[in-house]
Amino acid sequence: MKKLCKSPSDMDLNLLKDLSSKGDLHARFHLALHYYYSDDETQDFEEAARLFKELAEGGNSDAQYLLGEMYEYGFGVEQDISEAVKLYILSAEAGNPSGQSALGNSYDSTVGSPEGTAYGGIIKNNREAYFWYLLALQSNPDEPLLSFLNEAIKRLSLILTKDETSEIKERVSARRCLEK
Repeated sequence: MKKLCKSPSDMDLNLLKDLSSKGDLHARFHLALHYYYSDDETQDFEEAARLFKELAEGGNSDAQYLLGEMYEYGFGVEQDISEAVKLYILSAEAGNPSGQSALGNSYDSTVGSPEGTAYGGIIKNNREAYFWYLLALQSNPDEPLLSFLNEAIKRLSLILTKDETSEIKERVSARRCLEK
């Protein structure tokens, strides 16, 4: 039987460009993914960032997360940790597990440093890191994010008191109820 539809990753680059230029946001997102992740001569971080920015401004939480990642590491844009964190916040607040994990990591990014150390305008805060990691974990993420989250939560649970972790778990449960 002939396959009627290819997955976006298998689609012809010209078809993705054509669909994107006609306003197809799904095609635009997959075109940006292609430019970001391609390992051939079509990789273009600047074009990926431009497309992700358009999509992020439209509220696409995956694009917000990925554009944040580009700002954090300086892929196709000038490195700007503050901008990365702003995008992670938008993505996390929209319920995106990758954005939630990245925001948790922003609160936790200076592992071994005392609370109060800033990262991209965010003050290191073990409780907030635990909250965002736990929220992301409860979204049933795929590997390797699952392993990372489990390790981070385990490490932070050794730092936080039982009362603190209980309070955070209640916050996560309340948040999940509000999302339904």
